[in-house]
Amino acid sequence: MQLAARRGNFFAVIEVVSVVAFLIMTVTTWVTLNSQAKKGALLSSDVTATLLVGTLVPAMAILVLLGRRMALRRAAESIGGTGRMHVRLVFIFSLIAAIPTLLVVIFASWLFQSGVEFWFSDNSRGLLENANKLARGYYEQAQRDVGYETVAMAEDLGTFLSQEPITSPSFAEFYSYQVVNRKLTESAILQKGGDGQLRTAAIVDPEGNTTRRRVTSEEIDELDSGEDMVVSADANKIEAVIPIDRRAGVYLYAARSSDLLAFSQGQRAQNIVKAYEVLTSRARVLQLRFNVALFVASLALVGLSVWFALRFADRQVKPLYRLVDAARSVGAGNFALRVESRMGADEIGLLNRAFNRMTAQIEKQTQALVGANQQLEERRAFMEAVLESVTAGIISLNSDGNVLLMNSTAQKLLFDRSGPGPVGLSLDEISPQIAALVDAGLARGIVQYNKGGELLTLAVKVSEDRTGHVITFEDITR
Repeated sequence: MQLAARRGNFFAVIEVVSVVAFLIMTVTTWVTLNSQAKKGALLSSDVTATLLVGTLVPAMAILVLLGRRMALRRAAESIGGTGRMHVRLVFIFSLIAAIPTLLVVIFASWLFQSGVEFWFSDNSRGLLENANKLARGYYEQAQRDVGYETVAMAEDLGTFLSQEPITSPSFAEFYSYQVVNRKLTESAILQKGGDGQLRTAAIVDPEGNTTRRRVTSEEIDELDSGEDMVVSADANKIEAVIPIDRRAGVYLYAARSSDLLAFSQGQRAQNIVKAYEVLTSRARVLQLRFNVALFVASLALVGLSVWFALRFADRQVKPLYRLVDAARSVGAGNFALRVESRMGADEIGLLNRAFNRMTAQIEKQTQALVGANQQLEERRAFMEAVLESVTAGIISLNSDGNVLLMNSTAQKLLFDRSGPGPVGLSLDEISPQIAALVDAGLARGIVQYNKGGELLTLAVKVSEDRTGHVITFEDITR
């Protein structure tokens, strides 16, 4: 009773510790996420994995401990049930589900974070920005080239017009030469009239379109406000407008066919950079969603394991409880009792059939004994009658408590690091709790061992011989 009470108190403490640890890790995760959100930076893979595992472990422990309470409650509803098999199955199934899940969570979180850090690193961002600058720079250089050619042509035309009038036959030849030599596709000299409207004074256009509006009033306003040059571009052409004589309202328009591929590549590079910036802004949200999904999926897997363990334990234990009740009834004298549940080919069915054969044999032998007793009573009565008619009467330790041998499993449970075995050390130096159990002469017991801040529960068995002791223990931490 005292051991059971102590065990109950221990698990109550573990439950409180798990809840407190979960709350602390939840608050820590929240504070860390908020601090990183203000900085606008992603969490590193190490920090993310640490926070995820640190929150997941106590949450899993809470689920397992909740399953333990449910197992004990179900056992209490059964006559003679202790719940130990329920608890053990819950622990085993939870352990089988939790350990691989934790490993997968750590690997998946680290892999995801590494990918995020790679794609959203400064190098990746610089690569995209440089590609965008290169594509944009090529197109902007083409715009500047058209602008510079237009400025040079305006100076040449201004010089020519200062010597000869625009109606001179040589001007048309000179103007066409300027357009062709500067690799322009069309050009026009525009003059603002008294009504503010632009009129074409001269034009070089292979299509001969003299009515098309080439310059907008907004562009003229910019030039009149002091701008030296106005350059615009679209997918078809690059256009430039500069003043030849601001006072006289004479302007030069020049255009060159645009490289459609270069324009589209520049636009595409800009769109890619914008999409990358949007994805970067969503990276933290994606990071948070991924880790929350891992957390929920892991808890769901452990919870499913606990539920399956309880169902499996119910299926295995309830027939045993019925068998215990039947054995008590047989012990009370009901030899005609038979067990009717689970007569299949499994071990429970085999045990039930063996029990029924045993009770049938006991009943048969009891009936035979009753019959024999009746015969004996009849014979005694007969012998009395005859006599009335007759006158004459008829971890291997040596005797000093030092370690002789310790296997790898024991080393992993008792030490934080791997290395040479602690042969020759005293058990008191390694685990005072187990040493106290040995000194007390107990054959078995449950001890708690602190391994690097992690509290382990060990089931210890002690076997004694003439040369020392052999100690076995198992980790039954839940």
